[in-house]
Amino acid sequence: MKEMVNQKNIALPQQGEIVKFSRRKLSDGDLSDLNRIETIYDYIRMLDAEGYPLSFIEKNNLKLEFKEAQLLDNKVVAKVYITIKKKE
Repeated sequence: MKEMVNQKNIALPQQGEIVKFSRRKLSDGDLSDLNRIETIYDYIRMLDAEGYPLSFIEKNNLKLEFKEAQLLDNKVVAKVYITIKKKE
């Protein structure tokens, strides 16, 4: 660490192909079409961070949002927030 602070660092131009990623959309958190427990678990964990909308499932007039997932005995155990969807 001392070496890094005491040395004069020289910025080098980035090399290689540019890869751009698009921002996640709210609909990207929909769990409805996932069919593997591990994938569902990963989605919930991935979106369970500050600044991201939670993963969710919508059914009829209900919206279920998930956070704090655990994978136990091939099941996902998570906190769920249930809200009534507003009529448009």
